[in-house]
Amino acid sequence: MSPSSQSGWQWFTNSGIGDVASILGFLLSIYIFATALKINRFLFINRRLPKYIHGIEDYASNLISLLKNYDQSVEEILDELVKCETDLKALARNVPRSRRSSINQLIKVIAGHSRKDTMNEDGVRSIYRQLLSIIQNLKNYHKDYLIER
Repeated sequence: MSPSSQSGWQWFTNSGIGDVASILGFLLSIYIFATALKINRFLFINRRLPKYIHGIEDYASNLISLLKNYDQSVEEILDELVKCETDLKALARNVPRSRRSSINQLIKVIAGHSRKDTMNEDGVRSIYRQLLSIIQNLKNYHKDYLIER
């Protein structure tokens, strides 16, 4: 057996197959990761996003009705703001970056108004308007995704 044919066999039986298998395994891992991200996005948009939208609509509705009697509803307004802020934080982790900035801005505004000494009626009305904007933004995102598919 000649030395050149022996080195060809060594490549085929030892490290050559291992190198090829490692590269294929890495590419397969990237493909599986990308597929898992697509599935996660699909499930979020089709299952969770409508629930978030409905929940935020409920917070907005509660805020506007509590604002009618602001002086007697301060505690309830604070409770609604805290619950709304929590849901918005969870939502912000799941929406694309392009849709996230308005949510993060509202979270900061709510955090600044979630104490009795910093909260005022105009601030809560502003939060209500921003909630309406986010609701519409999320509805548009949901419709756009459904059209893309």
